[in-house]
Amino acid sequence: MSNTVNAIFYLAAGGMVISGLLSIISPETAWRLSEGWRYKNLEPSEEYLRASRIGGLIGVIAGVLIFVWLQSESQSWPVFP
Repeated sequence: MSNTVNAIFYLAAGGMVISGLLSIISPETAWRLSEGWRYKNLEPSEEYLRASRIGGLIGVIAGVLIFVWLQSESQSWPVFP
């Protein structure tokens, strides 16, 4: 792949890891950034916070897999034999 495409994949993977970590560590903050600014005096439900943590974990795993894929010598998928 070209360097430009690799750079885009690295940025996307980094964004997935960062936003996933935010959702895992502080789902309330992630909710405020994505939805909370639209409403006054409203809190996210416990189900939303749990789903946010699960989604954050999936995002971190996907971001790490993209990093591993980009770092591997062969550009074929799957990375692991």
